Amino acid sequence: MTEAAAGAAPVSSLQSHNFHDANFPTDAEGRVYHVGVKKGEVANRILSVGSEARAAVIASFLDSPEKTFVKRSSRGFVTYTGTRNGVPVSIIVTGMGVSMIDFVVRECRAVVSGPLAIVRYGTCGTPVPTVPVGAIAVASAGSVMINTDFDAHDSTDFMYRISKPITPDAELSELVASRLVGAFGEERIVRGLNATGDSFYSSQGRHDDSSDDRNDRLMDTLV
Repeated sequence: MTEAAAGAAPVSSLQSHNFHDANFPTDAEGRVYHVGVKKGEVANRILSVGSEARAAVIASFLDSPEKTFVKRSSRGFVTYTGTRNGVPVSIIVTGMGVSMIDFVVRECRAVVSGPLAIVRYGTCGTPVPTVPVGAIAVASAGSVMINTDFDAHDSTDFMYRISKPITPDAELSELVASRLVGAFGEERIVRGLNATGDSFYSSQGRHDDSSDDRNDRLMDTLV
């Protein structure tokens, strides 16, 4: 790998005195503040994953893993860029949460010219009992966002706001689904609506006796 072997890539250093434009910080090389990449280091096709170990496994399937560009930023992002079947692609470790994805989308957009396609690949659960463990879910209907409503903390037993669905790019979503069907069969693929939350615990309906989450009705409200 061009910068360093996976798991041993140095942390990029962005010194505050090199920042240009506090509104959208970049260093003297044009590297964005959080993801730590510059123009030419990110492909137009991005696969976003939460787990660094998962990203390393996926990167091993690139055409020439030993030549793959690797960048590890000081903020926990890791970028692998190479080709798959001759097509440039980047695999970016985004960690968990909407804020981390926001960094990736905005900062990669700033250093990539032309169309930008981003697909998120990860694990999920479901409140639908008929969906078996091991099914592959495609958020063809888009996603809703579950946010904690802190203003309601003193006045109600339900403290969550659920957004209206945000739809994906229809062509890209259908392309992902059709390729998965071709690889695994129609019976393995589930299309539906995703829900993401601002917390792994409270906003996803998990119960924690040590916290005042008031989420007993959350799953029923969502479904």
